[in-house]
Amino acid sequence: MADPAASHLLAVAVGSGGAAVTGASTLLVDNVGLTLSPVSVDAVGVQNSTSTQTITLTSAGSNPVTLNIQLLMEDGSANSVGSDATSASGASTSSASSTSHIPMVCLEGASHVTKSRLIFKMKGSTAVTGRRLQAHARKLESRHGAKVKSFPRLGGLGVAEIKNASVESYCRLFTELDHDPLVDFVEEDQTWHAIGNSIQVQPEYDLFPPGGKVPAETRRGHMHRRAPQCHLGGCQGGRATHPNDDSYDELWGMHQESDIDIDAPEAWNIHKGLSGQVIVAVIDTGVDYNHEDLRNQMWRNPGEIPGDGIDNDGNGFVDDVYGYDFYGNDGDPMDTNGHGTHCAGTIGAEGGNSIGVVGVAWKPQIMALRFLGPNGGSTTGAIQAINYAVEMGAHLTSNSWGGGGYSQALVSAIEAAGAANQVFIVAAGNDGRDNEITSTYPCNYNLPNMICVASTDSDGDLSSFSNWV
Repeated sequence: MADPAASHLLAVAVGSGGAAVTGASTLLVDNVGLTLSPVSVDAVGVQNSTSTQTITLTSAGSNPVTLNIQLLMEDGSANSVGSDATSASGASTSSASSTSHIPMVCLEGASHVTKSRLIFKMKGSTAVTGRRLQAHARKLESRHGAKVKSFPRLGGLGVAEIKNASVESYCRLFTELDHDPLVDFVEEDQTWHAIGNSIQVQPEYDLFPPGGKVPAETRRGHMHRRAPQCHLGGCQGGRATHPNDDSYDELWGMHQESDIDIDAPEAWNIHKGLSGQVIVAVIDTGVDYNHEDLRNQMWRNPGEIPGDGIDNDGNGFVDDVYGYDFYGNDGDPMDTNGHGTHCAGTIGAEGGNSIGVVGVAWKPQIMALRFLGPNGGSTTGAIQAINYAVEMGAHLTSNSWGGGGYSQALVSAIEAAGAANQVFIVAAGNDGRDNEITSTYPCNYNLPNMICVASTDSDGDLSSFSNWV
């Protein structure tokens, strides 16, 4: 058909006793003694349309079978109806429906595909899914010209992409994966964005927003306020450690006279996080690894030689010294936006160096993983970053981004990271709303290895812009 918008794959098996729709609960034609392999018939059509196909099936062990098949495209699903099927063994009718979430591009009569990637997951154990992914990669490349990236560490996730895909080829690929009994699920790629406005990092090391309360409506949500715990003199016999960083006094979240803060000086008196053993992957817009408050805090890949154009450690990434850029697909995760650098500074700006600010931890290892660009990033990029963080040994990830819908693929990736003892820290969102009423992802995935973080102001109230859970 011209200008196809939806694809439905009907597999019909032929044997000595007749024919049947593969996977249907009832048979088009009695298939007692079914012995032959299935054959496939493709039909495409737009929503609320009807497509009629007449096919004749033959085999050496049975008489020819003629099937008149109608496909009714209704509300995003394709229902196949067999009628007037005749053969020597008799005739019958039945219907089989697809319950998959067919991509909108396949339903709206679009002329082109803006996103040509599909994310899927194989069924089975880790060992089994790795083998199946390899087999499926070969099959999808042969049948559809699709390139497949596999992530066996993330429970058998794979990404299939057709360059310059037509609507028909994209929808056929989706349909094949959706109907594959070895595939757990398939979904479209999505777009995600950094949470908050772009923050351009200045030479004065302005890594934090200015102090003071924002004059706006107060929302408390489900936040639990606690009484001040460690005003100087109340903890550890009054001992506290105050760093000499120039802008430390502006960090009211670390310490202020009202004691509505995280008691950072009291905590630093016990432990400053100077071991350098904790690797924090910042999955974001990248990190300015040359920044004076961050350059000594960066994770460095011990197996990579900078700038030689060689994948020295054999992990599949060239020159990934500080991490990787999954948006630009290269080994330079430099931040051109400022958001990721801001997050990295909050986590681990160098403390006690007499310049700039101080992070909560004075000496972490910041792994820079960029997947967000000027127009956001993709689920595929986020999964690639999580996979890299797991492979290269990050203990936790910072994820100040959102805006996409529910993604089973992203859930699976975060779960797999949890199985590798990795913690996923995520922002609640900056829309000023209750996430229990309007879900915000990834925050609302609510997995055991996730911590979703809201924002409070200097008076201890929920920030006017912050979501809450």
